[in-house]
Amino acid sequence: MREMVNLILVAMAVVGAFLIAAPHFLLPGIWGELSADFGIAFLISGMLGLTVEKYTKTRFAKEIANDVFRSTMTYLLPVEFQNEMRWIYEQKIICRNHLQQVRIARHCEGYVRFSCRMERHLENVSNAPVSITLGLGVDEWFADTPSEITAFGYRVDGSERCEIAPEGGGRRQMKHGRPLIKAEEETIELGMGKTVVVWVSYSEIKPINSDHHSHFTYATKNPRVTIEADDGIAAVATFPRETNANKVQMMVDSYAYNGLVLPSQEIRIRWWEEARRLTWISHGASAMADNPSAV
Repeated sequence: MREMVNLILVAMAVVGAFLIAAPHFLLPGIWGELSADFGIAFLISGMLGLTVEKYTKTRFAKEIANDVFRSTMTYLLPVEFQNEMRWIYEQKIICRNHLQQVRIARHCEGYVRFSCRMERHLENVSNAPVSITLGLGVDEWFADTPSEITAFGYRVDGSERCEIAPEGGGRRQMKHGRPLIKAEEETIELGMGKTVVVWVSYSEIKPINSDHHSHFTYATKNPRVTIEADDGIAAVATFPRETNANKVQMMVDSYAYNGLVLPSQEIRIRWWEEARRLTWISHGASAMADNPSAV
């Protein structure tokens, strides 16, 4: 049936092209003008029909396949997992490129300045435009220097950069019981297959032995993290599900996670004074030597 429809549409386009050309060698005068008009109508109808038919076939086939796969997979899973699987299938945005650059510098006695620069490429992987909200929240720790957002902006494919400079380092508010510094949120319409590049920069004052957790609204594929720390401070990055299938490639102060970080999962940066770690290890070794049965 579909092949017959395609054949009719092609025939209409061919007849249209013939009627447009007919006035030049068969039908001069008023009949030629009418022939050309009918030819244009037939040609446009045929070409438009073929285009729409191809588009709807591709889109509907994809939607049907997705629906069948989604229903089958959720049916096979225990009830406790079914809602989570549906939630995963409903994700429409994925971060294809994530680069996080961290700097940990001594600030004052017992504290460091944690600085982070981040760039994320968010792609609409659905089959329709999506409205997304871009934002940033940074924890406040009530140190001598407050947390601060120094840069926040974005650029959609083919458009100009948009800088959202937070006044005074960001707006103070409580969210989920936590004191935060917030940048003003921006809601944009992201077309099908389009990408928005988002960049942020911020800093926090934290204890010299502490950690930082980054959570993201959208799934993140193969994130990369680099860490630079002052002498005497050691630091590592950890990721969810560090299994053989999602192993972390480590170089000098650089981490590449081969896997997917789901929304609300975290990238954790942990740091400490190396001298204290060595003291802790030596004390532990002495305790085990004094009491071998504790091993």
